[in-house]
Amino acid sequence: MKKYLLIAISIIIVCSCDTPDYELDNDIDEYIQELEPPALFFNPTKAEVDLNDTAYVQIYALEIDSVAGMHLQIQYDWGSVELDTVEADDFFFESDYTLLFYEDNDGILDIHLFFVPNENNSVNGTIALCVLVFKTLSLGESELKFGSSTKVVNPRNERIQITEYGRGIIDVQ
Repeated sequence: MKKYLLIAISIIIVCSCDTPDYELDNDIDEYIQELEPPALFFNPTKAEVDLNDTAYVQIYALEIDSVAGMHLQIQYDWGSVELDTVEADDFFFESDYTLLFYEDNDGILDIHLFFVPNENNSVNGTIALCVLVFKTLSLGESELKFGSSTKVVNPRNERIQITEYGRGIIDVQ
């Protein structure tokens, strides 16, 4: 009897094992599969908007560890799009003591995000950092890219190496 029970259980286990087949139905799913973490990237990677409309582009961190602050330098085609504002995103829901401030100078946007100093405040994983809100001024594509001053630090203010930086496009049609 034990022999038949063991065979039946073995058959059930073998037949019930199936590799899940996940459908990547979000444009960003396939894109982030190609990035080497930890990474910073734009979502959407290509924002298609009308002239004189508003483009919303999120900045994400992919698989980061122990981040307490960052200086994001974003370069964009000043004149074809104009920055309206920078809005807080999920990064700010991790703590009540987070700060965001930014400065925009003719196509170079400097964003500073950080927790109020504390040895314990940090963020891990994949998280939306902020939302860039642009007004479109002329037809064509405006490239978004991270500048060389971009820096990510841990709670001890030690630099965290970012492996890859994604690029984005605002396509005004």
